[in-house]
Amino acid sequence: MSDQPLLEVSGLKQHYPITQGLLNRQVGTVKAVDGIDIQVRAGETVGIVGESGCGKSTTVRSILQLEEPTDGTVLFKGEPVTSFEQEKLKKFRRSVQLIFQDPDSSFDPRMTIGESIAEPLIIHGMRNTDKHRSIAMNLLDRVGLSTNDVDRYPHEFSGGQKQRIALARALATNPSLIVADEPVSALDVSIQANVLSLLEDLQAEFGIGILIISHNMGVIREVCDRVNVMYLGEIVESGPVERIFESPAHPYTTALLDSVPSPDPDTKTGSVQLSGEVPDPSDPPTGCRFHTRCPAVIQPDDYDFEQSAWRAVLDLRIHLRKHGINREAVLEFVGESGNSLDGMNTTKIKNAIRNEFGIPERIGDSTAEQILDQALESIIAGNQESAQKQLRNEFSTVCEQKHPSLSTVETDRNVACLLHDGQQVTKLAQKQETIARRVVRNAGGVKGEDSFSQ
Repeated sequence: MSDQPLLEVSGLKQHYPITQGLLNRQVGTVKAVDGIDIQVRAGETVGIVGESGCGKSTTVRSILQLEEPTDGTVLFKGEPVTSFEQEKLKKFRRSVQLIFQDPDSSFDPRMTIGESIAEPLIIHGMRNTDKHRSIAMNLLDRVGLSTNDVDRYPHEFSGGQKQRIALARALATNPSLIVADEPVSALDVSIQANVLSLLEDLQAEFGIGILIISHNMGVIREVCDRVNVMYLGEIVESGPVERIFESPAHPYTTALLDSVPSPDPDTKTGSVQLSGEVPDPSDPPTGCRFHTRCPAVIQPDDYDFEQSAWRAVLDLRIHLRKHGINREAVLEFVGESGNSLDGMNTTKIKNAIRNEFGIPERIGDSTAEQILDQALESIIAGNQESAQKQLRNEFSTVCEQKHPSLSTVETDRNVACLLHDGQQVTKLAQKQETIARRVVRNAGGVKGEDSFSQ
């Protein structure tokens, strides 16, 4: 494997303006891809993984210059693709081929598969029709289909066979790099394995680099050497597949890995639960973009809750800010609709709100419990603005204030998470030490410093 990157992407951004009115006045921006770095070497398979809507496919379109990036550089064999003239761009696209996600819609139903495989050859200047046919038949044989299939039409093949044909078409121009956008997501599991195995065999034979886009961590583990985990337009973790699967450093990566089914019936998965929904890329959260869903979001300095309780309180606060609480619906649900405030069973209403957000009966700290209770009282009284202020002042997190940068945590391993930020690690350690001393002091095992001074 070469040390020189075949493809090198730095600071890539793809922003789309949101316009309004007759004059198309820009009122916002969708940050579909927001400053990512990717490298692919010859003979290497690199993955980009993440939920639907995180910007994976937009990244591919921007790299291939199907859409002009807003910012950033794309180098192919050391040359800047973004500055290519038309002729050089055409040569670049000959060297970089794309496998589409849906094998049914990626073929013209009026063309035979031989014609479809030969179409890139025609576009790039090869006019000899006999040679077209010979190359198409050779490629069909290489991907495990019969050379006699060359005159058949796409509707005569299964989904897995069509994806093999798509791979044959991608190989027609002898590319250096193949970009595969969800190449097996539309196929049955058994067929997925066959296509992925074929992709690996052809890579070993031709020495091509592969950039594969997927939401399936199982696929990534099967074929990739390195992986980039993407969330809301940003890379949050990158590194060798083996290390990331063995010890994920980012909570989002942990959640993705936990979603992969295990063949062992004694192994439990699905224990990592993400709150809420993927935020709108036109209005991403401040600080860490994952903090609105993160199960490991950092707690306030003064508290040490059960993490699940802290996450639940933060969910209430975020929901109150973004959507508010439908007070009338809550009152109707608990049978208090129409009653005056003095006549309401406020404890019943508070418990209903707690249950909705998974907040336990007690959150483990008397001061925090008092603030939360006051906020719930404000919600019941219809003063949601006051409740927001109370929760914001008491239950804030550094994760919503500071944006983590992608930094190296070990050799060839990068992560964007404040849990791995040097200052924050020190701060968390000091907090844990303070809490431990307080626990010991309260238990009467060791006298605290205040006791010695008395």
